[in-house]
Amino acid sequence: MNYENKNFFKDNFYYIKRIENNDSGFIAHIQLNEKHWIYSSHFPENPITPGVCLVQIAKELIVINLKQNLNITTVKNIKFLNIIVPGKSDFITFKIAIKKDEDDAKIKANIVIEDSKIAYTKISMVLGPKL
Repeated sequence: MNYENKNFFKDNFYYIKRIENNDSGFIAHIQLNEKHWIYSSHFPENPITPGVCLVQIAKELIVINLKQNLNITTVKNIKFLNIIVPGKSDFITFKIAIKKDEDDAKIKANIVIEDSKIAYTKISMVLGPKL
C-alpha cells in the first residue's frame, strides 16, 4: 500500500526535500509552501504556520517513514517556542525520535521542529494503528 497517497498536506502545504534515518528515528527536511491558502487565512497581513498543521505534518512524516497507517492517539505535550513565518526560513527540520511498543502496537514519538538557527516547536505524541 502506498502510504504517501493518504497524506493530506504532503506535496501541497509542504514538500519533503530529504529524509535521513538514524538510530533513534529520522530527520525530515521540508519546505513549506508559502503560497498555500492556509496562510491567507492565518493571518492575511501576518501569516504564520498553525500549530495544528505542524502536528499533522509530523504525523504524515511518521506514516511515510514507517510505512504504516497510523492515527494520533494522544498528544502528551506541545511547546510552541517560536512562530514559523512562511518564506522566512527556506527549510524546516523535523527531528523525530521513535520508540515502538510491540506489545500494544503503539509508537511514541518525540519531535523537535527547527531550522538552522531557531527551535520552533517540541511535540510528544503517541500513534496507534488505524482501525
